[in-house]
Amino acid sequence: MKSGRPHWTGWSGPRSSAAADNGKYTKGQKVTLNRISGYRDGYPTERPGNNLYAGLPAIRALASAAQAS
Repeated sequence: MKSGRPHWTGWSGPRSSAAADNGKYTKGQKVTLNRISGYRDGYPTERPGNNLYAGLPAIRALASAAQAS
């Protein structure tokens, strides 16, 4: 059974390539995502999640600060 979710390969860094067409990216297209990303960054979706998505910059800042200390 094939999932509609994106499958990413080559996670040597935040740049990767799409392994399959998913409606947002085409197979083989180079993609750069934040290390902490929301589902809609990699896949076209109408799913809810605006509250968490709006909080991603703060979550990224906390994670960055934790790594720096």
